[in-house]
Amino acid sequence: MKLEAVIASRWAVVGTSALLLIGILAFLRIVTNAVAVINIRDGRIRAALARKAKRLAEAGLEHDSSGDGAVDALRRAS
Repeated sequence: MKLEAVIASRWAVVGTSALLLIGILAFLRIVTNAVAVINIRDGRIRAALARKAKRLAEAGLEHDSSGDGAVDALRRAS
């Protein structure tokens, strides 16, 4: 093998490795951003539920997590 061919093949390996590393880092960044968006959305949902529970507590009602109104019906009956 000529020296030029050896040098070219090694640079090809280095270039391919660099591109692979860049691709992996880009993928990790996309995944990290997606997880952050999910966590922000989850936090907003939890905050909204906490505000709703606080309003219901101030009104003398309990938060009905099942959504069928059973807790409110029991409160009114007692």
